[in-house]
Amino acid sequence: MKDIKEYKTHTQQGILLNANEMSDNLSSSILKEIQEKIVNLDFNRYPDNDCIRLREAYSALLNVRIENVLAGNGSDQILGLLIGYFLKEGKTLLTLDPDFSMYDYYCGTYDANLLKYPTRDDGSFDVENFVRYAIDNKVDMILFSNPNNPTGFLLTNEEIKVLLKQLNTIPVVIDEAYAEFAKESATELIDQFDNLYITRTLSKAYALAGARVGFLVSNEKNIKQIHKANVPYVLNCVSQMIAMITLKHVEEFKYRIESIKKKRDELIHSNYKSIHIYDSQANFVKVKCKDLKKMYAYFDKNNVIVRKYEGKDYFRLTIGNDQEYKLIKNIFDQYEKEV
Repeated sequence: MKDIKEYKTHTQQGILLNANEMSDNLSSSILKEIQEKIVNLDFNRYPDNDCIRLREAYSALLNVRIENVLAGNGSDQILGLLIGYFLKEGKTLLTLDPDFSMYDYYCGTYDANLLKYPTRDDGSFDVENFVRYAIDNKVDMILFSNPNNPTGFLLTNEEIKVLLKQLNTIPVVIDEAYAEFAKESATELIDQFDNLYITRTLSKAYALAGARVGFLVSNEKNIKQIHKANVPYVLNCVSQMIAMITLKHVEEFKYRIESIKKKRDELIHSNYKSIHIYDSQANFVKVKCKDLKKMYAYFDKNNVIVRKYEGKDYFRLTIGNDQEYKLIKNIFDQYEKEV
């Protein structure tokens, strides 16, 4: 077995702007509804293996059919399932550089090869060159996050169509963990392309990182095949119930999402001379500055935790609630004056 790249979990203390979670917990009304429902769960029985009611709720949210949706234990579990399904020892996964580090982890567990296509500083890349690179290297599967983690760059649906058409014999998996914060989603393409698979999650926009609820969205034929390979009873009854209740309150989360997008765009368009904040379609931004050591000292002083990358000259910052956003603005303002 090849050496497996360990995935490092996130720090859980401080002002957590490192894992792109929703800063505020579920509202008191949602929590109360969960408390009332949990006493009626049959803990002595196995959960619904097909997650029918949950899939009905989520498919309605995406405006797709229930047959287009498979539920799982977070989108990470779905990603691992897909990599295990399509890749074996000696087969090759193509992703982007940089991208989500869990792809490296799952490739290692299945003894698959991993190729990374370098992107520009803002996360963008030439789709035609990417296609040629995939063909020349005879890759067996393509997987990338969109919006990209950590840059926030969004590949448009028109560009995704080009990729899917030219690589129609290769499964293309798009990780849409942050799609709720973006201008568009590739879910509208699932019935047009047999090689398209999309993973989604309730961990980010819907504040359920602790419940571990994710989904695969694809055409009906693909979902049937992948369902056969999925672990039985993969999602427990508590998480299913919490997710279904949360999805009843979509309007509440739409307000939260719009608030985050507004703060994100305001931060991106801030007129800093010593800080470069990249454009983003996610709930985070990539940030570069002249003196990372000094910036990190400000974060440490204020107990702010951001996502650092060893050997890189940038960091990733989650757009938090109003109080956290004001703190970040103050830190950036202080840094700007000093530098």
